[in-house]
Amino acid sequence: MTESDFISLIDCRFPYHDSAEAERLIARGCSISPNAAFMVVDELVRVPASATVTPETRLALLQQVDAHFEHPLKDLVLAVAAQSIRGTGLSLPQAIANMHAIAPFPNQYCALSVVYSSANEPWEEVDSLFNQIVERWSAIA
Repeated sequence: MTESDFISLIDCRFPYHDSAEAERLIARGCSISPNAAFMVVDELVRVPASATVTPETRLALLQQVDAHFEHPLKDLVLAVAAQSIRGTGLSLPQAIANMHAIAPFPNQYCALSVVYSSANEPWEEVDSLFNQIVERWSAIA
């Protein structure tokens, strides 16, 4: 399965309440690529409106990602995700600093999305930085 196939498979369809399937998908995403693993994290942060899932369940699933995955951005992204799941978004300086920390890692779009979506408000500066980073990565590809 490709990274793109995996992302399409779980996008707005993550099985939050099926622990065996959730664990299987977490392990699979973590084995495909860092961006696929961070997509799982993004699904835990940005739950679709059609899903009802407690913060406790999401945090437990986040711990499973932590156990299956190693990457230089993992600690930063999982900390931001946990903070967001607990209902505490990032301040503008925190969001900007974290986005700059992700920028040197091309194509980690889902890691960038976790930080972007965890900002307390969609500030113009955050939007602009997000777009600049994505443009830089696209130019590299």
